[in-house]
Amino acid sequence: MGQDGIRRGGLRPPPLATIEKSYYTSNVEKFYEAASRSYVLRRINLEIKRASSSSIMGPSGAGKSTLLSILGMLEARWTGEFEL
Repeated sequence: MGQDGIRRGGLRPPPLATIEKSYYTSNVEKFYEAASRSYVLRRINLEIKRASSSSIMGPSGAGKSTLLSILGMLEARWTGEFEL
């Protein structure tokens, strides 16, 4: 019992350090159809492991925001594999 007289217990989630978290993508592609197919992202393979830092860098129009939208599950139409 705690100091307030209430019994505490039950199931507790595991500590955050023991939870495996990672992003994994394989052959992610995003394109737009016009007169021809225009790729914004092409064959993106990525793995970000738990407790690591990563950055996405590139020139304007390279697809950085599009990739982040896919990782954040905000982008609807893309192909490839994504595992969280």
